[in-house]
Amino acid sequence: MALGLVLALWLAPQLVRAECPAGCTCNKNGAVMCTGSIADIPSPMPVHTYHLILHATHVRALGKDELARLPLITRFAVTHSGLDALHPQAFGQSQQLRSIKLSENNLSSLPSPVFMGLSLLEELHLDGNQITSIDRMLFEGLVNLTELDVSRNSVTYLDADVFRSLGSLRFLNLGRNLLARLPPALFHPLARLQHLMIYSNRLQTLEAGAFDGLAELRELKLHSNRIQSLPRNVPERTFYHLPDITKLTLFKNPLLFLPDQLVGHMPKLKELYLYGTKLTTVPWNLFANMTGLESLNLHLNSELRDLPRDLFCFLLLNNNRLRALPEHIFYNLSNLQSIQLHENRLRSLPANIFTLKMNNRSALQNVTLGGNPWDCTCSTAGMLDWIRDHENHILDDPTCQEPFELQNISVASVRHVPCPTSPAVRVTTSQGSVATPVHNPTSVTSSPHWTTSTLAAISNHSPDTPTAHTSSSAFSDHLRMLYACCCPCGKT
Repeated sequence: MALGLVLALWLAPQLVRAECPAGCTCNKNGAVMCTGSIADIPSPMPVHTYHLILHATHVRALGKDELARLPLITRFAVTHSGLDALHPQAFGQSQQLRSIKLSENNLSSLPSPVFMGLSLLEELHLDGNQITSIDRMLFEGLVNLTELDVSRNSVTYLDADVFRSLGSLRFLNLGRNLLARLPPALFHPLARLQHLMIYSNRLQTLEAGAFDGLAELRELKLHSNRIQSLPRNVPERTFYHLPDITKLTLFKNPLLFLPDQLVGHMPKLKELYLYGTKLTTVPWNLFANMTGLESLNLHLNSELRDLPRDLFCFLLLNNNRLRALPEHIFYNLSNLQSIQLHENRLRSLPANIFTLKMNNRSALQNVTLGGNPWDCTCSTAGMLDWIRDHENHILDDPTCQEPFELQNISVASVRHVPCPTSPAVRVTTSQGSVATPVHNPTSVTSSPHWTTSTLAAISNHSPDTPTAHTSSSAFSDHLRMLYACCCPCGKT
């Protein structure tokens, strides 16, 4: 008896290999992967096959009850195989399926009953095909589906009820399609959704209340669309019911403005991506409800000229058109670690702009200042001193634009800029000294004073650009209030 058991155990792997079809690799636990020139599901298959993968094959079609001879199969995939046809009852006798992956094929349409009866199905991947439309009944009855990927197709339209059975869905990817609009209540049945991807479509606007009811949503990707505006009236708060969201991407949309009442309470939001837009400013209270925000990406906004203050830990303001910044814009941001200001139009900065004090601590690790037309005259002596004293914090090499004698000289090499008392002084650099003409010595100060009018003119506004009318006192109070709730970055 014992000898027979030992013999059976020894022969079991050999039997598995003996049943494995040509062109396939069979795992003793029941996983089978087939590749190569096969045009149909190979036979015979190991009787205990539960996971079948057909990858890079010549399987072009799945016929009726194609998997009926595999009663234990729960996971099935045909990928990179040129599959272009499904029988309406291809999975009719396989109601035990938990996962179907038909990615990277040539499917252009799907028969509406093809997934009917698969109430146990949890994962459905249709990405990387040529699907142009989705029947409103295609997903009917998939009550346990948690993951649906229809990305990288050519879908132009979705029926308002297409997701009505998917109350268990956690992940939905509609990215890289041709969707121009979404029905207002399209996502309302998806109360448990956590990840929603609608990036790289042709959306021009978002319907009011489009994301209402998605209280568990954690990630929303809307980047690379054609959205110019968002609903701005109080009843049409676009992102007002997303308390669990941690990541929101709106970059590479031609956004012209953001409404004041854009978001509700978002205490868990960590990352906000707003780069590559046409924004000229953002509302002062935009981030007031983002009490856990750690990273704001506002770079590559070529029209951006004005910003609110006191908000972030990693502040990316590079490649904009900023001409000046208020003196206390970073004050009390003890958790701010990186400030990137390169490739703007900054000529000078207040001497103490990077003084970040709170309980005598500062987390500032690096600053970028290159690609700006820096003025290296007496009026910026304080800033020059700071740069020279903190060379280890400067990641790039800012150079002087003025005066003429110092053009293209590294700012850090300007060792001494005496405030002039005569029409010409000598400026000492690490390369030597040069003469610098001075036209109005008495008007020069070592630390510029910022007034309300200065704040209003922060970006050298053109006549048709709105200016700030908030008093500097009220403005400062607003920003201190925002910082108090918006930058708990010590935990990063």
